[in-house]
Amino acid sequence: MSLPKQLAAKSKSMGEKNDCAVKAVAIVCNASYEEAHATLKRLGRRDGKGTPMDVIMAAVKALGCHVNYGDKQDHRGVNCGRRTINRLRLPQGGKGRWLVLTRNHILAVVDGKVMDWTEGRRHQARFAWEVSL
Repeated sequence: MSLPKQLAAKSKSMGEKNDCAVKAVAIVCNASYEEAHATLKRLGRRDGKGTPMDVIMAAVKALGCHVNYGDKQDHRGVNCGRRTINRLRLPQGGKGRWLVLTRNHILAVVDGKVMDWTEGRRHQARFAWEVSL
């Protein structure tokens, strides 16, 4: 079973919904679903609700990861030019771990592979942040 499907099964077993941030943080920080969930909850995420970006970034840092904003990026991350997820162009060809923000959704991309149910969909990527372990 793929990692996104494993995380979806764990989410379902915990009765969660609207937990894309939990899954994305777990993937980019190489953490378990439970660890990412507990960290986000401790920082203010409410079960079954969406998660603000400041809480997501705080959770990434709390899990020991670093968000790389790079030289030509601002706090919003790399501007993706509203390309769809399946046509996304990230620096270094997408190598590494990335958090990608769409409208009302966040997902993980690892070494150019979309780790989310949105793979191949037409969701427009807005911003991306590189995360290092």
